[in-house]
Amino acid sequence: MVILLVGILIPNPLVSTINGATRWYQFPGISLQPSEVAKSMFIIVIAHFAAKYERVIWKQLLITWSLVAVILLLIMRQPDLGTTIVYFVSAFTISILALKSTKLIITILASLVVAVSGGLYLVVYHVTLLEKIGFKSYQFRRIHTWLDPASDPNSFYQVDRSLKAIGSGTMSGNNSSSVYIPESHTDMIFSTIANQFGFIGASLLLILFMLFIHQLIIAALHMKNSFSTYVIAGFAMMFAFNIFENIAMTIGLMPLTGIPLPFISYGGSSTLGNMIALGTILAVIKNDDTSLSRT
Repeated sequence: MVILLVGILIPNPLVSTINGATRWYQFPGISLQPSEVAKSMFIIVIAHFAAKYERVIWKQLLITWSLVAVILLLIMRQPDLGTTIVYFVSAFTISILALKSTKLIITILASLVVAVSGGLYLVVYHVTLLEKIGFKSYQFRRIHTWLDPASDPNSFYQVDRSLKAIGSGTMSGNNSSSVYIPESHTDMIFSTIANQFGFIGASLLLILFMLFIHQLIIAALHMKNSFSTYVIAGFAMMFAFNIFENIAMTIGLMPLTGIPLPFISYGGSSTLGNMIALGTILAVIKNDDTSLSRT
């Protein structure tokens, strides 16, 4: 996992840079985004250490978050803020589940709220400081546009088109005319679905996603060992956050991050990563009694 992520940051003929982002390995006829494919491996490793050291909290937090920090820094260097957040949310969920102290959980959650608030403050008032440590100006523009759409109409254009497409879908879909949506087959695929199939089609898709996440949660609660619970919970949060962020950014509730809609957005690496995740979940459920964390 680390080798895949480090390798993409080293200039070589296989590495492809698109729109200023170095996230892909380019092979004949196919490109591969390692951060998408490595999600399953990441969750398994974090769940392993969380289960192994769940009775020694300080060791669990030290080992787990040292590894998480390294992985997040490697992904941020690509740069890929959206995927970085997905990795963080998955690891954070596993860590919270592994903690047995309610006071510690409350303390960590409160610290997270403070950290996010501090981050937004820096984005609004101290952009130059963040740029010095590796963040990109386009990332700030997206957040500024999210907070104040009128501040940059050009950056808000994609969300504006998305909202118009969703609104014109009416109840059962708009088949007579189409609204142009940038990245309609990838980031903004939900807008396309809402436009073509209307409120009914979009609602059915949301119901299917909710049933999927519900089944993952039920499976996690019925696992017999901690490792299995942590793995499935990590995947449940990964999928849930992807779904929430993708749909929320199409309607302006969240800033644009480029996070794909699971199983729907166009993209080979994303689809492959999701298939690996499903296979891993099924394997963990099947081998729950044998405790895969020991192997």
